[in-house]
Amino acid sequence: MNKFDELNRDMDDIKFSEEEKRDLTERLKTAAEAEMNEEKPKRIHKRGFIVAAAAAAIMSVTAAAVGLSGQSINKYFAGSSLAAETMVPEGLYSINQSQSHNGWTVTLTDCAGDDSNLYIGIDVTAPEGTVLDHENHGYQFDDYDISFGLFDETRCSWGVRDVADDDPTDNKISFIFEITTYEPAQGKTADIMLGDFIDFMDSDSEIIEAVKGYDFKFKNVKLDYTNQTIRLELNIPVEIFSGEATLTKLEISPISVTARVSGGFM
Repeated sequence: MNKFDELNRDMDDIKFSEEEKRDLTERLKTAAEAEMNEEKPKRIHKRGFIVAAAAAAIMSVTAAAVGLSGQSINKYFAGSSLAAETMVPEGLYSINQSQSHNGWTVTLTDCAGDDSNLYIGIDVTAPEGTVLDHENHGYQFDDYDISFGLFDETRCSWGVRDVADDDPTDNKISFIFEITTYEPAQGKTADIMLGDFIDFMDSDSEIIEAVKGYDFKFKNVKLDYTNQTIRLELNIPVEIFSGEATLTKLEISPISVTARVSGGFM
């Protein structure tokens, strides 16, 4: 059974009773089994099995919050959980880097994250008079990438998601670059590429002809968000997926809850 050394224990002001630990364990088991039953793709790490869920869905604690007050990021988390919706803006980091091509501008607005997640806001602005309507079109970057360095394997998986469009008659739309990470991206710099802007509902759209196939590239993007994840070292035996294991680590942020389990089915 693996042990995790050098764990941060920022829990001086939050204590869990044995009853709370048992209740938390049961909730984590339920969430994990529900994930398995849905037959969604899983990512298994060499350090243990990871179960993630919204913090408010697992338990109710009062903790320092990662701020998601930026427009795109805030809208992206709207309705996901009470914890995410009510977060203070202290953890949000303003990037404010833009690249332009043929009258189109792509801006990396801000970022937020925790130990296992990174979110980067993206604004796309077309030339004046252009109407970008997410509702009736499928605007998206068909190619995108993020790199933390040649030998840095921080990233795990990544994708670009669209954000609700408040004004479908204007020339602006927003996205979120969502990256899951093996370790916190806080304080790192990254190279980001957003390319081949398309309308997958209309492959012959004249609206996007000026940027079709073009790559917007951002170098040395600082990701200086405030990571206020609470980390708890545990040693709780659990029976999960018909195997005996140990719940060894719990990470709680307003973005997610991550549980690490070793032994048993591993």
